[in-house]
Parts: sequence; C-alpha cells; structure tokens
Amino acid sequence: MKDEVVNNLINKENGLYIDCTFGSGGHSRYILSKLDKDSKLISIDRDYDSYKISKKIKDKRFFFYKSLFSNLNIILKKKKIFGKINGIIIDLGLSNHQIKSKNRGFSFKLNGKIDMRMDYTKGKTLFDILNEIDINKLNYIIKNYGNEYFYKKISKNIIYNIKNNKFINNTLYLSNIIKKIKKNSNKNKKIHCSTKTFQSFRIYVNDEINELNILLNNTKKILSKNGKLLIISFNSIESRIIKNFYNKNKKYIKFIKKIKPSYKEIINNISSRSSILRIFEKI
Repeated sequence: MKDEVVNNLINKENGLYIDCTFGSGGHSRYILSKLDKDSKLISIDRDYDSYKISKKIKDKRFFFYKSLFSNLNIILKKKKIFGKINGIIIDLGLSNHQIKSKNRGFSFKLNGKIDMRMDYTKGKTLFDILNEIDINKLNYIIKNYGNEYFYKKISKNIIYNIKNNKFINNTLYLSNIIKKIKKNSNKNKKIHCSTKTFQSFRIYVNDEINELNILLNNTKKILSKNGKLLIISFNSIESRIIKNFYNKNKKYIKFIKKIKPSYKEIINNISSRSSILRIFEKI
C-alpha cells in the first residue's frame, strides 16, 4: 500500500514527516522519492540492522535515529520541531530482514535461536524469559497477546519441556511444541498453528503494547494542525489499541478512512492479507 501511504501522508510543501518504523527502509525511500526538495523526513527504529540499512540512504532531507517509540518526543524537542510535524506513518508489521534472518527468532519456519528482540543489542531473549517464567504469566501472555484458544495446553507443554531439561534454543523446536497441541485443530486453517503464540511472545519481549500506547498518545502533540496520522496494523490487538486511542481523543483527532490491500497486492505479498491502513487527521 505504498501509494496509498504517500498519497495520504504528504499534504504540504516544505513539510516535516516521520516514519516511525523504518524497518528495511521501503516506506522511507518511497516517501523521499515523492517529497519536494525543501521537505524533511525523520525515520526511527530500535533495530540495529535498520540503523545499518539507513546509512545507505544519502539524502540531505533524511535523518535517522535508532530509537524506541517512547523516545520520539525527546528527539523532536531537541530538533525544535515538536508540534510541527505534517505527517506520521506507523507500520506495525515485521521487516523483511527480521523475518528472513533465522537467528532473530521471529520466524517459525526457519531453524534459528529463540530471540525475538527488536533490538538484539540489549535486553533478554525470549529463550531467557521462558526459562525463568512461571505458568500463570505464560498463560497470560499467550492468551492476551496472541488470542490463542489453546493457551493453557501450550503453556503447560512449554513448562514441561523446560522442567525436564528438554527445551532447547531453537525456533523449530518451539514451533513443534505448539504443533503437538494443535495438530488436530488446525487443519485447513489459513494461518500457521504457531502464528498466535509467536505473536504473543514478540509483543511481550518488545513491550509493544506499552510502546504503541505511548506513541499514539503523543501524536496529538507531535502533529501540527491538519497533520496526518497513518497506521498500518496486522492483528486484532493492534486494532483494539488504535480504536481505543481514537475513541479517547475524538476532540483532537478525526478519522478519515480505512484502506485494505487489493487482491493484486495480496497475491504479490501474502503477508499483507491481514493489514489495515487507518488514516487520521489532527483537528
């Protein structure tokens, strides 16, 4: 949906824009190709690999910061552009380099380590967390961050493997634990049996819900009048957070429209099938 993003994001010449999820740089590069010479784009990402990719963009209008969502306010205040931003894009999907790198641990289809940190230079890996966690906390994570019906059985099986020294630092091994629980319930389903549990772990490891809530609550102060806020979400948890944000801030933000990917885009990029682009404007 890159054209839909650019067409709805860019609304002013000599504008200031933010890509909050640089990832592999797809959105940022395309936005830069459409900006006039006096506009500027600030991109952020906590991923060190994204930082390295950003170094390849040689454009005086482009600025990259390795940062959490929650630190964006500090960056903008230092640059003295807080409250002057004309458009923000937040794409909550995983980046290609994260999915395709086996040792990042995001994919249940690749044989790699159980990591799942967006910033692999700091913090505990998922493997570390699982080896310390109790079953009640594990139940909560898989149920609330993954909407997984079989959360109790999956948690019990993971804890069993850990206590019996059978749990190894391998994503395929973790996926197989989940498959054993769901082998008879996931026939003919469109999504992989490990999708929801892996999603729940990724959200927990990276404190995604808290970070997204902080960012969304700050956007009404970051944006200038008539500034656009574009958010691409991929699951019901993200959608619920976005809806709650809007319902609480209708006097500051108005909803413009919702866009889903075309059939052609889904064929070309199957991971986009669950994506929704929501567009808001600051009043």
